[in-house]
Amino acid sequence: MSRGARRKRIPPAYQDIGAWPCPDTSCLTRDEQTAFLRKKHAMEMYAIGATYSEIAKSTGIWKSDLYRMLARCLSFGPNGQIFGFFALLRGTRTGTYRREKEVRHQPGSGSGGCSGALSLLFERYPEIEEMVIHGYRNDEKGAMPESRPPVIAIHDAFKKALRKLGLTDNDWPFNTENCGYKSLHNYLCSLRNDDPQGTAQARSGTEAARRGAVGTGIPSILPSLRPCGCMQLDFHKVDAASIFVLINDHGEELEIPVSRWHFGLLIDEAKGAVMGFSVVFDLNPSGDDTLEIVCSALSSRDRQFTSIHAAEHGAVLINQLLPELEYQGFSVLKVDRAWANAAHEVVNNIIDIVGCAVNFGPSRAWWCRHLIEQIFGELTRRGLQRLPSSHGKGPSDSRINDPNAQAIKFRIEVHDLIGVFLKAVREHNLSGTERLQGSSPLGSLKAALANPTSGLFLQPLPADAQAQRRLMMHVEEVTVRGNLNKNIRPYFNLDRHKHTNSKLAKNFALIGKTLIVYVDRRLARNVYAVVKETGEQLGRMRLSGAWANSDCTWRFRKMMIRSALGKRYRGNSEDPMEDIKQEKMNQLKERPKSSARKSSRTALEVVRIEAQQSRVEHIHLPADPREFVSDAPARRTSPVGKSDPFGVNAIPQIDQ
Repeated sequence: MSRGARRKRIPPAYQDIGAWPCPDTSCLTRDEQTAFLRKKHAMEMYAIGATYSEIAKSTGIWKSDLYRMLARCLSFGPNGQIFGFFALLRGTRTGTYRREKEVRHQPGSGSGGCSGALSLLFERYPEIEEMVIHGYRNDEKGAMPESRPPVIAIHDAFKKALRKLGLTDNDWPFNTENCGYKSLHNYLCSLRNDDPQGTAQARSGTEAARRGAVGTGIPSILPSLRPCGCMQLDFHKVDAASIFVLINDHGEELEIPVSRWHFGLLIDEAKGAVMGFSVVFDLNPSGDDTLEIVCSALSSRDRQFTSIHAAEHGAVLINQLLPELEYQGFSVLKVDRAWANAAHEVVNNIIDIVGCAVNFGPSRAWWCRHLIEQIFGELTRRGLQRLPSSHGKGPSDSRINDPNAQAIKFRIEVHDLIGVFLKAVREHNLSGTERLQGSSPLGSLKAALANPTSGLFLQPLPADAQAQRRLMMHVEEVTVRGNLNKNIRPYFNLDRHKHTNSKLAKNFALIGKTLIVYVDRRLARNVYAVVKETGEQLGRMRLSGAWANSDCTWRFRKMMIRSALGKRYRGNSEDPMEDIKQEKMNQLKERPKSSARKSSRTALEVVRIEAQQSRVEHIHLPADPREFVSDAPARRTSPVGKSDPFGVNAIPQIDQ
């Protein structure tokens, strides 16, 4: 036989045996190494075309054993690759046992001698195997999903299906003591090991299924290659009760108890430095909060909130600690799929101004941004959970001591909570960490700036982007109102107030047109308008009302309006018309039947009062209804002792 004929037993794709999977022989014993190397040398001699006699003389392995070893090496393993030289190790099984004979078993005895019976049964009835797999994975179509069905329930369905196929007590598995339960249990365990991700949802729950994406060994698609290249943004809920105090322009305090609030962070993925933050006093963060975080990371120069606390606690953010990185741009922003991050206005503003790519991670996948989650935990443990109003980690936390009562008792205001939070952020940016080999985030950024090979270089935003506040602009569409026939000049309503300026007020042709309005989130009275149809800029608008000269932010103004409306709706004021109407109804009941004409007048008064109530939504009457009686002398007054608060029975004196 020629060399070519002998080599044809090896497929062309595996002719290079040097690329075959090979174990590390250093972990083997001396005898195991000797046996393995002898077999491997025989395969290498066969591959290069040595004769059988040469192989046998050198290794002691003859032709029949050589073919058997070659077949084992070329067989495929569970990972889809050939076993290669692993098949030459002692005790390695390259194939599964396949039963050929029928199961001859005494009914009621143990399971001995039934090896391979379940595999043989599944070969004959593949629909049974499919039913078992779907039942274990809990993904059977057309059936109501069950929460983690136990193996015993699957075994019952397995026996019921076999009975329908005509199997009797003399057939396997009914002729064994456990009716094949042990074999089925082992099969399901092997199924769980072979496909852990496919069975995690049904056997361990949703969280376990999501956790399967962690530790796969696959590198990130968007790795962090240099500082200030990739940023992570997320919000965290703080379990600490507080009293949220809003002070309006008149100096009145509006107290709002807040049991739980949020704060958001923007961190550098390479160094773990906190670049920006925002404090959220609402049930859920909004798009304004996301933009506020990004804006604070760029610069804190115009942010009064940050500058005040910086004067008290020192510089906090990186652009304050390291002014060279003010208005520093970045390439990628990683966020989750929360509404605050996915809003069109938020994404468009960030992409247009910063010029970065926005990467939305999978839903409920915290491990995609594990670094920022770790920093959340550090900041919470450093300060916020140590407050007397903390809700702790859960109901069983020993630190919980009636947090709502503690917040009211000690009047733990938002200012105090923010102070603790900012101190923790500053400490994080200035403290060494094991993640950076003992360096602090600020120190590592300074070192990266001084090192040309670090990949960190200054890339500030353009001057126009720094000068304009387009990042913090809230965009809305409004309709121009007005009436040319009544000479009502053009205006538009925004937040329950009229807005106009000299240019808009003169142009009656814009009535009914749509305007694109830009509102400064940090100073809500700064409003700019553009005609949507033509793109004509109408300039800055002037608003009328209580907010015309207010320095309130867009978000706080909405909260104050909501608070004022809620206070009015929750009021317990009584309607004086109800008392008057009840008095008239009592008079109508007390009238004798003989005075039908006077009774009709009283009834008409009741109807008139009800009609007046339906026309007027809110009416404020004096406490004493007699103030409504005319002061002028009357020729004819109401009957003695009869109430006439509106003076309907009185005829006024008309001077001649």
